[in-house]
This record gives sequence, C-alpha cells and structure tokens, in this order.
Amino acid sequence: MAGQKQSALSRARERRVALDRDRAARDNRVEQAAARVFLLLEQHTAAEQAMQAANTEIAAALRELLAEGIALDGVAQLCDLEVAEVRRLVRTATSAQTEAAASVTQLRPPTPPQPGDPPAGSKPAAPAAEQEAAGASRRTQ
Repeated sequence: MAGQKQSALSRARERRVALDRDRAARDNRVEQAAARVFLLLEQHTAAEQAMQAANTEIAAALRELLAEGIALDGVAQLCDLEVAEVRRLVRTATSAQTEAAASVTQLRPPTPPQPGDPPAGSKPAAPAAEQEAAGASRRTQ
C-alpha cells in the first residue's frame, strides 16, 4: 500500500510539473503578445500623427492652388484627386487648425481686470454718442 501511495504521489508531482511548464509557456506567450500590442499601439499613434501632419501640409498646398484662382474641380484634376477628397482635406485641416487654436485659447489664463473696467457681470456702458442719441430721442418724445 505504501508503494502505491508513493507511486501515485510521484505521478501527481510529474503531472503538476508538466502543467506548470505548460502554464509558464502560456504566460510567456501572453506577455509577448501583450508587449507586441503596446509597441504596435505606439507605432499606430505615431503613424496617425504623421498622417495628420501630412494632411495639414496637403491642405495648405491645396489652399494655395485655390488662392491662385483655380477652380475646385481644376485643383482636383491637377492633383489627381476626387473633388470630394479635395474638399475633405481642406475642411479637415481647417477644422483641426481651428480646434488647435481653440485649445490654446482655453489654456490661457483669464486676463485680470484693469483699473476702470466695469465690475464682473455688469453691462458695459454704452458709448457717449449712443447715450447722447438716446437722451435726445427721449427729450423729443
């Protein structure tokens, strides 16, 4: 009986060691795949940034052609693009520049009040000419 128990323990130990090897190999494969994903995501982000920069440059060149008085369809034909693609590139780059300018504006701290500025929340005073015209019309009524 003791020999059978020892034999069973030995087989169980061998099986556990084999499973541990399989588990370690699997863990290694999972880590390798996750690491590849992280690297590829970084490459993807860099490629998107490069593409956005290229689109901005393309849009600037397209706007130069349009500023020269070449019609939209002429620019498209000249550059071997569809008219819709020319529109998209010019519009996308313009909106990206607008968004970038807006985000910079939002990052600026508010201008502190200057002496003589009206209190916050109050209506600005009307210019003297408007006040005079309003006063004259009230007097004539």
